[in-house]
Amino acid sequence: GREFIELESRQRFNNYFEQNFFDYFNPVAILNEEQAESRDLNQLLSVGVRFSLVDNLSFSVQYSRERSENTLRRYATRESAFSGFARGQEVLRGFAERSDAESTTQLLEARLNYTIDFDQVDLDIFGGYSWQNIQASEQLLLSRGFRTNELGNELAFAESIDVAALRSLPNNDFSNFRGEAKLIGFFGSTRLGIGRAFDIVGSLRYDGSSRNGEDYRWHLYTALSARLG
Repeated sequence: GREFIELESRQRFNNYFEQNFFDYFNPVAILNEEQAESRDLNQLLSVGVRFSLVDNLSFSVQYSRERSENTLRRYATRESAFSGFARGQEVLRGFAERSDAESTTQLLEARLNYTIDFDQVDLDIFGGYSWQNIQASEQLLLSRGFRTNELGNELAFAESIDVAALRSLPNNDFSNFRGEAKLIGFFGSTRLGIGRAFDIVGSLRYDGSSRNGEDYRWHLYTALSARLG
């Protein structure tokens, strides 16, 4: 009867009250039946120098490096209704997740600039080179239906795990990604101004990306603009 159903419910959810409503969960049960740890590390380095070679001619170089690391550990007991799938089948109860992601982006840019200011005429010419390298990696493990809560906790928070052994178990999803991309660009621009009456600017950029196919790795971009009055 009703008493048996309530007893079964309490046993399934570790004596927490849960109702089978859409998106309805006991917040106290979530706090006590689930654990999560996340760590984010971000580092940014940027340096630059500029030299005046001769009058009106200067050269500059800038380098920047950004690195980020993200670690996530998450665990829900077999009795958790929120993430542990306690309302579902026995073989799917409990949840563990561990994710390790890293990315590093480097950027190097060099520029040569020549400027002339003669009476009412201004001429500004610059050209440069840009190099960018992006490296990223991620390792992700999702596990459901572990036999005991101790095993689920170990899957999420252990210092190291046997990935080969986990791949042979049911309800485990393991993925590993590592990628690298390079972008190279050559650019230049010229601006001619006559007092406040006239301005014209022309620019071009020739970019290459390792992310594109072999026949589409390089592309030329051009632009032209003018102002009168």
